[in-house]
Amino acid sequence: MRFLIVHQDPDDFAAAFYGGDQGLAVRPYDVQYSAREKAFHGPGPSCANGLRKLGHEAMDVYANLSPMQQAWARENRVTYDLRDQILRMRKRFGVIPWPQLEKNRQWVGEILAAQIREYRPDVIYSHSLDYLNSSVLRAAKGSYRMAIGHQISGLPTEDITAYNLLLSVHDQQAEYWRSQGMRSETMHLAHDHFSLKYLHNGPKKYDISFFGDLTVSDSRMMRLLNSLCRKHKVFIWGRGADRYPRGSAIRKAHQGPVWGLSRFQVMQDSKIVLLSRTEPLQGEAFESLLFSATGVAALTICDADAHVDDLFKAGKEILTYRTPEQCLVLADYYLSRDSERNKIAQAAQARTLAQHTYMSRMQDLIGFTARLQMEFEPSPMAVRLATGYGIKLP
Repeated sequence: MRFLIVHQDPDDFAAAFYGGDQGLAVRPYDVQYSAREKAFHGPGPSCANGLRKLGHEAMDVYANLSPMQQAWARENRVTYDLRDQILRMRKRFGVIPWPQLEKNRQWVGEILAAQIREYRPDVIYSHSLDYLNSSVLRAAKGSYRMAIGHQISGLPTEDITAYNLLLSVHDQQAEYWRSQGMRSETMHLAHDHFSLKYLHNGPKKYDISFFGDLTVSDSRMMRLLNSLCRKHKVFIWGRGADRYPRGSAIRKAHQGPVWGLSRFQVMQDSKIVLLSRTEPLQGEAFESLLFSATGVAALTICDADAHVDDLFKAGKEILTYRTPEQCLVLADYYLSRDSERNKIAQAAQARTLAQHTYMSRMQDLIGFTARLQMEFEPSPMAVRLATGYGIKLP
């Protein structure tokens, strides 16, 4: 099968990606595409690599990387809306139609529709539900066979009813979509095991690395970080340190955000990685960090509210805490016991590489597509795919 995988990068990552090479934004599409593929941020290019290993064709598209997408449009003579702002009707208080000036994002959909028509995939697998919404899918109708959307970053605000299947990392969200009459399944994120060969092995540089957004108000986590910073050598990787006084322990420990391959390297170089799932809608970011840390064999400690028991064995593959005091005890204990710390970290890595890689997730995705094919078109190819994935035929 032929897959087109649509990604949406965070604005902070996009700024860092182009800021690291001042001339990249004006280079040809292929040069920008190659640079992005080597960045190892998020699911791209892990999903495409996994699908290719499984014998399928796959192409990545990075929907909101405007220099790259607009370079593709120029090179393929695709016209698109260049206005900075557009007037759209929104509902005020959820009821009253109200005109509102918004940043123009129509060009994203226009270029995406052109890319779908050009590539003509069997399956669109989209991580960008707002940019690749129902309007764009309808504009490209006839150029693809099925569209599968995967919610990995917040809830969509645009119409997504044109998708044939919606995936979520949250069971509750999948259940909600099903209650609204849409096909939906749960599928977790994963570790990019293809990145491991690019990491450098060496001594652990960092005692404790915390990955998280300091702009989120979480008094319990801030109290814990303050205590850890006063007692241990802590490195904080994320945004929001400017909320804290310059002389504060948190501000001194702050290193700023780190992305892609650099993040994997920092995690591998850390004795302990501390994570916090501060609110339900941040579960996607938490999962990405969780699989990244365990995948590079860093001892991972997270709050018990993260509900990771269905993914890892607490106490044997990952450590959890219920109070800041409990976390401090765990950090003290395992920083001074290398063999015990490494035993747990290596058990978590074994679990991740066996069950939580994008290769295994892509096998699940192919199973979903086989089931959809059986519903739409029970061809001999669909029958072979379905039976190969243990799907019972009618």
